[in-house]
Amino acid sequence: MRDGRAAGRRPGPAAPRGPDPVPTDGLTEARDPRGAFYPVLERAGTSLSEADPDRVLSLLRADVARHTRAPLADDSAFLLLHLAAAP
Repeated sequence: MRDGRAAGRRPGPAAPRGPDPVPTDGLTEARDPRGAFYPVLERAGTSLSEADPDRVLSLLRADVARHTRAPLADDSAFLLLHLAAAP
């Protein structure tokens, strides 16, 4: 066995899933006026129920602004990864 796999066996196709959120430190380190960090993975769940990625990002941006009560002072990125079914 090598790398957790039996010799000669290849992993099968992954099941479709997503979106999987990947935030950068500009979001995970955003703080409210009391110094509490923005709980990005907890709060992103509501936004992720939207089908349109642009809408997800708009909702997330607005939620971060409400949390920090100010525009973000750091650069930030939020990637949404979708794993599509194999053809």
